[in-house]
Amino acid sequence: MTKKRLSGFWFSMTIMIRISLSVIPIVGLGGLRKTTLAKFVFNDKKINEYFSSKMWVSLSGNFDMKEVIIKIINSANDSAKVDAPAYQLNYRDLDIEQLQNHLINKLNGQKFLLVLDDVWNEDCVE
Repeated sequence: MTKKRLSGFWFSMTIMIRISLSVIPIVGLGGLRKTTLAKFVFNDKKINEYFSSKMWVSLSGNFDMKEVIIKIINSANDSAKVDAPAYQLNYRDLDIEQLQNHLINKLNGQKFLLVLDDVWNEDCVE
């Protein structure tokens, strides 16, 4: 993808962000440079004007909802660059509902960008 096409894509992304679009999927077969495109947007300095928190979570391997939530929480912690608490909460000891509540409390009221990379489905019809 050329810089000219990427800048056109960025303009389109800016419009979509301003109209509060919640999900922007980038889908396609392996090798189409979807991750490269997402990284280009994620790392663009202009994106910081729109989002108070940015999180990147890679989901390769088996899809386990509890693990996905834990990865998102950890990414949100890294994004916030908070000092480590006096004790380390072991997220694996919590159930899914507790994890969801923790994540909701962490992100409540924020405008955030969450990239879920390497999401795939073995059951896709070819």
